[in-house]
Amino acid sequence: VKLPHSIGQLDVNALRIVDSTLWHVVTRMGWAQWREQYKTQRAVRLHVKLRLADGLPVGALSSAGVLCERKALRAQIEPGEFYLGDRNYGCDYALLADLSQAGCGYLLRLREQHTTIAETVQEHELNEQERALGVVRDALVRLGWREKTEIVRLIIIQRPDMVEPVWLVTNQTREALSAGEASELYRRRWEVEGFFRWLKCLLPCRHWLAESQRGVAIQMYCALICALLLAEQTGRMASKRML
Repeated sequence: VKLPHSIGQLDVNALRIVDSTLWHVVTRMGWAQWREQYKTQRAVRLHVKLRLADGLPVGALSSAGVLCERKALRAQIEPGEFYLGDRNYGCDYALLADLSQAGCGYLLRLREQHTTIAETVQEHELNEQERALGVVRDALVRLGWREKTEIVRLIIIQRPDMVEPVWLVTNQTREALSAGEASELYRRRWEVEGFFRWLKCLLPCRHWLAESQRGVAIQMYCALICALLLAEQTGRMASKRML
């Protein structure tokens, strides 16, 4: 679904979905060690900033699987961008402060409510449209237990079709982004999963052309650059045959 030129007071061209995906690799690629779960697992990870306006990547960072998504985002922060992220990003309250200080907006999901401590500063009254979209709370809060965050905005969404409520945190005011707009905007975060499926069709990587960290990164970046050039020339996302 094509986005309007603006959502609330946000420029859609500044919206970035942030996420990462893994490719499992062979045992001899020891530099890519990921985790110990019954056995040593190795993987390479691609951290992506996806522009929501057209579904194309505007930033990417290749790493071993163990690199934290939040650390990767800190290395890719650009002032003026607005980040949409899942609970892996929202669990780091220091990241919220870093993004605000860098001049970035964010709408991130928090961990489940039983692990989130929020001190209420001000409750906002919801309108009928927001309630119809499943918004059950919109408030200014301080997060944390011993060390409280600066005042942030908490939006809770609960609909009958949802297994659990979604807790969202943002640094945008109600005037800049209503609770209903935030709810609909976060739903668009799932578009990054479609991008990863598409990318893994282009770059299945059952066998890497090079198995060093630098060689793997070059192969990933070449695939992304080629796909972007093809999209620019053809006006549509590249297929495996085109690539």
